[in-house]
Amino acid sequence: MGAMVFGNVHRERLQLNESTLWSGYPDAGNNPEGPALLPQVRKAMSEGDYLLATALWSKMQGPYSARYLPMGDLFLEFDHNNTPSPIIIGSLILPQRSLWSGIP
Repeated sequence: MGAMVFGNVHRERLQLNESTLWSGYPDAGNNPEGPALLPQVRKAMSEGDYLLATALWSKMQGPYSARYLPMGDLFLEFDHNNTPSPIIIGSLILPQRSLWSGIP
């Protein structure tokens, strides 16, 4: 589980994500013909033909099957009563996992 942290001292937003949340279907995503194109990509790059290299490289990629999705947003609101706030480093303990967010 991971999170992107946004916000300020009064309101934090943690955009939660988890590795099993995907749209589409599971797929290895490999293109068995991709390795055969690699010498052609390298040749085009060494000759400075970046448009051709990009076109060939895109053919090396596997089929599109899924997009990573966020799990949800967690909002934390803090009432500091207009007093200066110290830097807070906290942790949220989940079963067999630990998450932290803070300023090192």
